[in-house]
Amino acid sequence: MKHEPRIIGRKEPIIFSRLLRKKIDEKLALGEQIILFLNRRGFATLIKCQDCGYTAKCENCDITLTFHITNHSLKCHYCGYTRRAPEACPQCNGTNIFFRGVGTQRVEEEMHTLFPGINAVRMDLDTTKGKWAHDNILTKFAGGEYQILLGTQMVAKGLDFPKVTLVGVISADTELLFPDFRAGERTFQLLTQVAGRAGRKDRKGEVIIQTYSPDHYSLYYAKNYDYLSFYKAEMSDRRGLSYPPYSRIINMLFRGPEEQSVKRVAEKLGALIQAGGAFKMLGPAAATLSKLQGNYRYQILFMSLKQSDFGGQEMKNAIRSAWAAFKEKHRAYKVHISIDVDPVSIL
Repeated sequence: MKHEPRIIGRKEPIIFSRLLRKKIDEKLALGEQIILFLNRRGFATLIKCQDCGYTAKCENCDITLTFHITNHSLKCHYCGYTRRAPEACPQCNGTNIFFRGVGTQRVEEEMHTLFPGINAVRMDLDTTKGKWAHDNILTKFAGGEYQILLGTQMVAKGLDFPKVTLVGVISADTELLFPDFRAGERTFQLLTQVAGRAGRKDRKGEVIIQTYSPDHYSLYYAKNYDYLSFYKAEMSDRRGLSYPPYSRIINMLFRGPEEQSVKRVAEKLGALIQAGGAFKMLGPAAATLSKLQGNYRYQILFMSLKQSDFGGQEMKNAIRSAWAAFKEKHRAYKVHISIDVDPVSIL
């Protein structure tokens, strides 16, 4: 996708590549159906003033607000905070507001511009809040009332429509760029799942994956549904960095309304844990999502280093010992501590 703006002659990012547009036109002409996938809702994921640099952020979370065009609002997808989108910058009163990032609402708008008169439906959390809304959308799509189904992760698996012959992945990079060692695995899973929605019966199915990272091995092997090669590449990466399954991980998360208290508790407890040859300790440090729902977040990540240490037993014992010595002391602080063994996510 990085070459598309230059070839087409536009400076701004392109949502639909020339190839995807061509394939959509072909399928529509044949009376077949299409599923478009983007795992990000809203219209734009970043709203910024180009005069002073102001960025609209959530009051409760350390994250930018997503612009939703339907009610002209800014929303946080982590805590639900909502406010009216400004007509002018609240910091400098400038009107040079810049919208960046693509969500399903923006894809929907662009789709109706490129394919006028098309019967299409968007299925994401915003359009399926009502009772039976999810079932109604799928029933109408199955009955042929809609030619295109655009959606988030809820359209990626479990759907079986015989007339769907094209799946378009608007951006394969949304999951890939998460700062999590499982990002490649999740991307491969999601792409192979959504690809399976096309060509499920007698008609041949095609899948177009749009990306700015075409050389990443998870995308390269997903293209050929080559699970074994992906597995080997992923295991090689994890072995070099001592990530699971070559280690056991424990994530200790500290959260509370006062940042200094959270940081202090994390440092005090971390100082009681003596990492040795059996495991290493990373942190304490601010979590990737450093503030959520009004709580500041710090974490300590523990990684076992010995395969012979069954289940990271030495690591667990060290954490238990430190916790036993510390648990009474931390009651004076308004800090919640959670310990997650083999965490699904370390954000």
